[in-house]
Amino acid sequence: MKRLLLTGASGFVGRHVMACANTGEYEIHIVSRRERGAVLPPDTSWHSADLFDRAELERVISAVRPTHLLHLAWEATPGIYVHAPSNYEWVEASKTLVRLFHRYGGRRAVGVGSCAEYEWLERELTETESPLSHRTPYAACKNGLREWLETFAEETGLSCAWGRLFFLYGPFEHPSRLVASVMQAVLRGEPANCTEGTQKRDFLFAADAARALLYLLESDQTGTFNIASGSAPEVREIVEEVGRLSGRSHLIRLGAIEAPAQPPLVVGHIGRLRALGWRPEHDLRSGLLQTMDWWSKTMANACRNEE
Repeated sequence: MKRLLLTGASGFVGRHVMACANTGEYEIHIVSRRERGAVLPPDTSWHSADLFDRAELERVISAVRPTHLLHLAWEATPGIYVHAPSNYEWVEASKTLVRLFHRYGGRRAVGVGSCAEYEWLERELTETESPLSHRTPYAACKNGLREWLETFAEETGLSCAWGRLFFLYGPFEHPSRLVASVMQAVLRGEPANCTEGTQKRDFLFAADAARALLYLLESDQTGTFNIASGSAPEVREIVEEVGRLSGRSHLIRLGAIEAPAQPPLVVGHIGRLRALGWRPEHDLRSGLLQTMDWWSKTMANACRNEE
């Protein structure tokens, strides 16, 4: 059986990856400093190790000897990750992880970044032609790590690829992000104050993004792949759909807050991803319905726990 080493399993995307990967194709090994509180799915093992501690990491990798690596762990807190000094530390920790993975027989590694690696221009972003950004610690570190990984793979024969996630939404999303914050407000019966929402953004349901990463992991293709929907509705359309699905459109307050200076369009070209055979399983409405159901149950459980 193939053995998958997954970092960042307790994060937003990682939880969806773990659910999608649990199909019997992989023996899944999660590595993190703290044990997950929830019961692990079948064929899944948790290993305690600090990714910044080489000795601890080598102990786990030498025991597991994973064949596949999906590296999601990174600083991802909204409002913090872009300029966090820890970006530089994650570069070094990630290089150590990949070196050890290769040393102990690893065959296929996939690193993960985001659309923040690009310069956001007013046209479709493509993996091979769009200019890259080095304006922030996050963008500089992710692009630097990707370049190092490609060179390391060429020198060692390791098979590798890189996925760039665009705007995701779904269960387990950070509560301060757009879809999550609007849903929580309307479900509480409170106004959801938003900008005018005229900017166009490429949103994708998180479970579909997780499936895309696993498609990439299973392929033998190299290089960078945009993980996106390939379309970019106005943000106001997404927010208004949340209002309609909740039956509380009157709580959506477009234009209630001022929008920061932002590019009008961010959309990813997904020709390379589609060539792998991937297609999204959710349209915007079905993805938002599943997300709203999750937030409804999560908020209800939180209220019961407080009683």
